[in-house]
Amino acid sequence: MKKIIGILLLAAIYAANSSVFSLDRICHVPQVEYISPKNDSTIDLTQQDEIVFKWKPLPKPSSGRMYYKFILYKSFGYDQMESAELPSDCYQYKVSKDKFQDGQTCTWNVKQRAQFGGNWSIPETWSFKVKK
Repeated sequence: MKKIIGILLLAAIYAANSSVFSLDRICHVPQVEYISPKNDSTIDLTQQDEIVFKWKPLPKPSSGRMYYKFILYKSFGYDQMESAELPSDCYQYKVSKDKFQDGQTCTWNVKQRAQFGGNWSIPETWSFKVKK
């Protein structure tokens, strides 16, 4: 009986340390890589009607992507100005200039949700200042 328990214990330890069974490998969802607006930039809205937020389609979760979630915040706080769930093949989001005030600082992020397991990526947050 002790041999069986020992063998099962060794098998469990091997599985926990194996890259095939690694919990980190199953749960890890890569960060979305942003394109624009650039971090710490100033967006001049005197000649445009909207800000287009763009990100790269890769990397994506190994199990596939379910969808994205875009969030725009006032300043560096938790006060959301805009939030949207977007299809997995959408790599930009537009926000009308009417949402912004001159001199306002905003932050934004995008996270992706894995197809299987439902885990979210941990988003990086970028900021920008508005000129109107």
